[in-house]
Order: sequence, then structure tokens, then C-alpha cells
Amino acid sequence: AIELDPTYAMAHNNLGIALGSLGRLDEAIETFERALSVRPDFPQARQNLAAARQLRQQMASAPGR
Repeated sequence: AIELDPTYAMAHNNLGIALGSLGRLDEAIETFERALSVRPDFPQARQNLAAARQLRQQMASAPGR
């Protein structure tokens, strides 16, 4: 969907969710940011971006990292 329409914010958001579920948080964050650059008023993407950033921070500060 993104290849067909790079301005389709929902596709970017869905890809970010998939990347996040695979533990690829940096890529997920970039993808949520792309969704928001296309559609700044997209609350789900904003929430997902915040959650991914928080999870990345928690993982970075976890013992043994």
C-alpha cells in the first residue's frame, strides 16, 4: 500500500505496528514519524510513536544492556 500511495498514513502506522511487534523499534519509530509527517492529526500514530519511544527507552535502561 505504501508503494502505491506513500501518503497513506494508515499504511505507515500499520507497518510501524508490525515492526514494533518484531522488536524493530528504531524502524517502527521512523515509520510512525512518517505517518505523522503525512497526517499530523493522526492520533493512533502519535500514540504508537510515544509507546515505541517509551519501550525503546525502557529497553535501553534495562539491566544487562
